[in-house]
Amino acid sequence: MNNKILEFQENGFFIINNFVKAKLIDDFESSIIKICDEQILSRNILQTNHEPLIDLFKIGGEYRKNLYKGLQQIEILHNITNLIHKFFNNDIFFSFTKMDVITIDSSLRVDIPGERKYLSPVHQDIYPNYLTNKHIKVVVPLRDISKQKGTMKIYPGSHKLGYIKPLYKNNKMFPSIESKHYDKYNGHDLDLNAGSAIF
Repeated sequence: MNNKILEFQENGFFIINNFVKAKLIDDFESSIIKICDEQILSRNILQTNHEPLIDLFKIGGEYRKNLYKGLQQIEILHNITNLIHKFFNNDIFFSFTKMDVITIDSSLRVDIPGERKYLSPVHQDIYPNYLTNKHIKVVVPLRDISKQKGTMKIYPGSHKLGYIKPLYKNNKMFPSIESKHYDKYNGHDLDLNAGSAIF
């Protein structure tokens, strides 16, 4: 844990490979398959992709919104939340962050290949939590991520900039920061196996 704290202080993040065990990842895939099969059958949808979730999301409109909300209730998300809570619930973490109380929320992000409408611009992962200046986001890909498959870019060391007031230039839903703030940092795309975690 001490080594991870040093990484966090230097880079602004640290990674734990295989944070979520293969069994939970398999359970997630099984849940997705069951949901998709049920929806495709009940709506009499012609499956055109090897990934049925793509066909369902392409229906769009209120159906897509409702499906997205429903996916947030998949049991594995609660299991991962419990893993994160157990990871954080130790004296080293409390001493490092000086947090007295831990609050944890979870959400599942779903991206469709080739779809750019919902891509997030460069931002800081602190904006949703205006009530405190102590905020740690944990991203756990439930499928492998890479530049080819889809991923996110991080800028090691940029956390030392501190809080930057966000802009809402292109989309009011997605805050962004101007490139002048992060140009000097070498951003790189994450390449992680399913079940890894980046803090």
